[in-house]
Amino acid sequence: EELLQQILEAAYRAPTASNAQQIGFTVVTDPVRLREITGFTLGVFKNALKKMQNPLLTPLVKWFMPDAFRYIPVFERLLREDTKGNDLILRKAKAVVFIHAPRTSRFGYQDANLAYQNASLMAECLGVSQFYTGFVCSAIEQDKKGTLEKKLGIDGKIYAGMEKDPEIYARERRENESKSLNTSQKKVWSKTSHTFLIYSVFSPLLRQNNFRFRATNI
Repeated sequence: EELLQQILEAAYRAPTASNAQQIGFTVVTDPVRLREITGFTLGVFKNALKKMQNPLLTPLVKWFMPDAFRYIPVFERLLREDTKGNDLILRKAKAVVFIHAPRTSRFGYQDANLAYQNASLMAECLGVSQFYTGFVCSAIEQDKKGTLEKKLGIDGKIYAGMEKDPEIYARERRENESKSLNTSQKKVWSKTSHTFLIYSVFSPLLRQNNFRFRATNI
C-alpha cells in the first residue's frame, strides 16, 4: 500500500493543461471487479469481430476502417485463450489503477497519460513491474457508452490505466531485460543509473511536501 501511494502521488504531480488538475484515480483490487474489466473488454472485441466478419458490413468496414482487419486474429486469440482460463487482458493482475477525467475536459486524454508516465517511472524506480491497460482503453474507445465507467462508479471517462504485473510476468521481464543488457556492446547508461536518478528526483519531493490526494479504492 505504501508503494502504491508513492506511485499515485507521482502520477498526481504530472503537469496538466492550464494546471486544471482534473485527473482522478480509481484503484481496483476486488477479483470480481477485475474479472468484470476483462469481461467488458472481451465483450467489446467480440462485437467488433462480429461486425468485421459480417458479409453485409465487411465492405463498409474495409472502406472506413481499412486497418481494423489486422486485429481479427488478435481478437480471436484473446477470446480463445480466455475460454481456456488464460486472461490475456489483465494477465492475472492483482491491482489496476485507472486514470480518468471529466468528459468535458478538453485535454483529459493528454493529462491522464502524462500522469501514467509519471506513475510508470515511479513504479520502475520502486521495483514494481507494471504495464499499460492498452486493450482495456481500446475497448473503452470502441464502446463510447461509458459502460465500464458506470460499472466502476467513475464519474468521467477513463483515459489511461496501469496494471500491476504478476510476479511470473515480472520475472520474465527482468530476465529479458537482463539478457538485452548483457548482449549489448554499446556504452550506454544502465537502467540502474536511470532508476537512481529518477528516484533521487521524486523521493525528496514526496518526503518534503507530504502531498496527499483522493484516490478511490474498489
